Amino acid sequence: LEALPERLSVSGLTLAHCPSLRALPPDMCCGSLEIRDCEAVEEIPGRLQLRGLSVERCKSLRAVPDELAVYGVILRDLPALERLPASVAAVRLDFDRLPAVPSLPARMQFDQATFANLPWLQALPEGIEAALLSVEVCPNFRALPARLRISENLSLRHCVAFAEIPADTIAYEFSCSDAPVLRTLPARWTALRRISLERCRGVEALPEGLALVKDHLDLGGCVGLQRLPKGLRVLRRIDLPNCTALRDLPPSMPPPEQAELGGSGLRGLPPGWENSALTWHRVPVTARMLFR
Repeated sequence: LEALPERLSVSGLTLAHCPSLRALPPDMCCGSLEIRDCEAVEEIPGRLQLRGLSVERCKSLRAVPDELAVYGVILRDLPALERLPASVAAVRLDFDRLPAVPSLPARMQFDQATFANLPWLQALPEGIEAALLSVEVCPNFRALPARLRISENLSLRHCVAFAEIPADTIAYEFSCSDAPVLRTLPARWTALRRISLERCRGVEALPEGLALVKDHLDLGGCVGLQRLPKGLRVLRRIDLPNCTALRDLPPSMPPPEQAELGGSGLRGLPPGWENSALTWHRVPVTARMLFR
């Protein structure tokens, strides 16, 4: 396949493994366009009428439309792409492995977004309000917007330079892993559904005002963690594996349904915890077995 018909109009089009295809018709009308492994395609024409765009592993692609207002935008593994659209409005955004791109779009609106494997990404623009936001494997990422609003899940994974969550950040679930210079969470966070801080070695304490984690609190590998808030309650599950500096839990802390304690430095448990489902490196144990 070397070319497509002019004035092509289709509800959806997938082009995969077309090494001889170099260009798309500039006046094509396509509801959903998916392009994969088309090595010679250099440009997505700016006048295309689209409802969804997905482009992956097209090593010669240099340009995409300057404005996109679509349901979803996926741009992944495009080593020659020189810039992202100046303006993007979509339900879902996925930007992954775009090494030559200098920055994110100046204007972005989205409900869900993933920014992954972007070594140039250092910060996100102000004004973001979304349901889901994920930043993954961005080694130079340092800053969230000052007034970030996430109605569901905020996730940061393998962002080794990330150090601080702005005080006014709002999120219902927060997940962060392998952020060694992160120290704590915002003081305004008093009740969340889920918190995960896996291998965040610099975290020494959680905010004293944190009173409730409704589902799961995962502090696995937080080797610097020394204490939990006095009024904290975790309803379903708490994970404390390899929290070697944590010696005691708050005496009045209610028992969760489940607790993983393997490799922790705990010397005992608060009253009532003997009735929780306790594990040590996933092996069921009792409080008497651990603390004779």
